[in-house]
Amino acid sequence: MPIISFTSQALSAYGQTPSNLAWSVSGGSTSYKTVELLTVGTGPFNNTSLSAKQVRGIAFDALTSPASGTGTFTAALSAATGTTFRVDRAHNGATFAVLYTDGSSSLFTCVTGTTAQSLTSNNFDTTYPEVRRLFVLGYR
Repeated sequence: MPIISFTSQALSAYGQTPSNLAWSVSGGSTSYKTVELLTVGTGPFNNTSLSAKQVRGIAFDALTSPASGTGTFTAALSAATGTTFRVDRAHNGATFAVLYTDGSSSLFTCVTGTTAQSLTSNNFDTTYPEVRRLFVLGYR
């Protein structure tokens, strides 16, 4: 599968010591926050290779037209066991990624009318702002 690159992230520092204070649980463009990470859990139970993995957050592309979105957020959506988030309805049909603490990810197409999103494993072929930052600093 080709490498998928995202422009935005919503990450949780839960369980990190010390906590990463630079991460935000809401993301989007610099001015408009169009995705909100509510809880993080583990990978889906119906996939044994992912079920033990801890979720770090989600990655997505920022909205461009309009950058502010519609101003209407969805009810809580689920993208793995115990991982919930809300998105601006303008993200309907967009590709998102669930990011795991080991650096792997799963992709899904955000369907704002469906609570449970369907995941597809993407192994280690996803990049997002935190990965790019670590690469520039020489940690990856």
